Amino acid sequence: MRPVSGLVASCVLSALLTGCSDSPPPGAQESPSPVVIPPQEPRAKLAGLVAAALDHRFTATYTYTPRNAAARSVAVTLGVDGTWRIDIPGGALGGAVDIALVGLQDTIYQCGAAPANPANVQPSAPPAAPSINCTLLPKPLTAKYDVRLQHLFTDWQGPLTNPSAALSVAVTTLLEGATGTCFSVESTSASLAAPVDPGIYCYADDGTLTAARIGAGTLVLAGAPSGPPATVSLPGPVTPGSPLQLAALPSPKAAASAQASKRP
Repeated sequence: MRPVSGLVASCVLSALLTGCSDSPPPGAQESPSPVVIPPQEPRAKLAGLVAAALDHRFTATYTYTPRNAAARSVAVTLGVDGTWRIDIPGGALGGAVDIALVGLQDTIYQCGAAPANPANVQPSAPPAAPSINCTLLPKPLTAKYDVRLQHLFTDWQGPLTNPSAALSVAVTTLLEGATGTCFSVESTSASLAAPVDPGIYCYADDGTLTAARIGAGTLVLAGAPSGPPATVSLPGPVTPGSPLQLAALPSPKAAASAQASKRP
């Protein structure tokens, strides 16, 4: 019986020092397991960045490269009160006229100087300063007058934040010159009109659109944005009539030929 007593005594002594079992002593704290945060789903991440863009107002210059046309600088001004203006060199009449789109509350105006009529220009007269006039754009905006760029900063932001919109979103490679994160956005409905143009949309963490590639062309932020104005106003008076179309006007010869072909 002495060996058993010795074993018991040994266990008692060991328990006093370290315990006879593998269980931690009462009150001991286990090391917490590291918490693994899964990466944010692309659509949710895009929605968060665009939500930041809704309240992010600024003034910036972008390089715009239209499809099948030369690159140009586009000025984007987003007023604190929600008004906005986008200046597009060569934005109308096939590149012949510079225009500005101005959004005031729920209306959009096209502002620009119509090209002079050669029949009314005197060869010896000095060139007159162009007169800037603004024309109300129709609702809904038709393709004849829609340059598409303004949607990136206005009504496309809603669908990009709406989880119910028929869109597929995936993270993609950065466009050249872009910063932040770029997303490929596609429509998932063949029967409904797409809520936004399919393409690539790139945003910085603060909600600044740094680049976009859509059917109309590619837009890339050129330099750091600056602060916004309190509001944006029209650069000229509002005049009646039709806005300038995006496409070039037919030549007089082509127009005459078209009229002749319509005659019986």
